[in-house]
Amino acid sequence: MEIQDFTGRRFLVVDDESLVRETLVEQFSLRGATVMEASDGNDAFHLILEQDFDAVLCDIRMPECSGIDLLRLMKSSKESMPPMIMMSAFDDVSTEELQKLGARSFFLKAGGFQKIENAIAKLISE
Repeated sequence: MEIQDFTGRRFLVVDDESLVRETLVEQFSLRGATVMEASDGNDAFHLILEQDFDAVLCDIRMPECSGIDLLRLMKSSKESMPPMIMMSAFDDVSTEELQKLGARSFFLKAGGFQKIENAIAKLISE
């Protein structure tokens, strides 16, 4: 199990569940990344417009402004979109729809941090 080095990288974690956000922020920070967090798509949208991120890890199901809503906001804004990695606790998600909206990857939360970590490492090395 290889631990990635994300020193100098900037990530945004978007999830309405504070425990999930805190866990992901801690894991990425331990690997050297600078990590911002948002609790919904609206907050994330403003952060993305104001700052540069190497990747955004975003929950799909959130009240007020979901991950799908965030993808739509980014697509309609015509702004450059950082790589968007979507995640959900549910497997009833259309990955085809996510890709059409600009998402680069999708993961189930139950899949573990290692899969997410490896996917982000692959995306930012492209």
